[in-house]
Amino acid sequence: MTQELISEKEVKLDSPSGSLPRTTMKIDQIKVNPEWYSRATAPSEEAIEEKYDAYKRSDILPPVLINKNNGWINGFDRLKAQQQLGRTEIDIAVEDIPDEEVLKRGVYLNARNGRPLSQEDRLRLIKIFHFEQYLPGDKVAELLNIPISTVYFLIGKVEENSKIVKPDLRKTVMLKGKQGRKHSDTHYARAQVKPPNLLQRKHRVAPGILVKNKIA
Repeated sequence: MTQELISEKEVKLDSPSGSLPRTTMKIDQIKVNPEWYSRATAPSEEAIEEKYDAYKRSDILPPVLINKNNGWINGFDRLKAQQQLGRTEIDIAVEDIPDEEVLKRGVYLNARNGRPLSQEDRLRLIKIFHFEQYLPGDKVAELLNIPISTVYFLIGKVEENSKIVKPDLRKTVMLKGKQGRKHSDTHYARAQVKPPNLLQRKHRVAPGILVKNKIA
């Protein structure tokens, strides 16, 4: 089998997977990593059954999406339905993205084209992306395709349920200007932490609120 790959530099989260070349692969060569599954809940038997019936009717469904290492990205229900049908070779499309980006890509596609993510799913993903990978709230909102206000609400839920300390992203991005070093225009702060160099101003920062400062 010859796999046609899209250059890693050309792959973006919002790139349409439907435009990728379609080919075939033996189903037992596809690697399914549970850590890349975007949901906290178990796979939907109803969704798998729908795909099963569609394949039996010879409907043409989108290919299962994998990366260059044969790692599954998107199309779990379609993969399981074809396994249940006893197929040994299935249609796939290949994106040339590294393993560490697979979960993000799968979540991006699921949030737009798959079954709606439940609150439990969203809480799990916010715990991963925001608290473990330190993605800022606006990036998480883009991934999950939800308003930034919902992200802040869910961040509070995660903190409340698991006692996780919210990452302080103020020091992650620094800007250089004519007057020397400046803090990033945009950063996040906790209620208990006052912004640097603003202690004399006695500013109070509400939890989970996006703060914009330009500090010389």
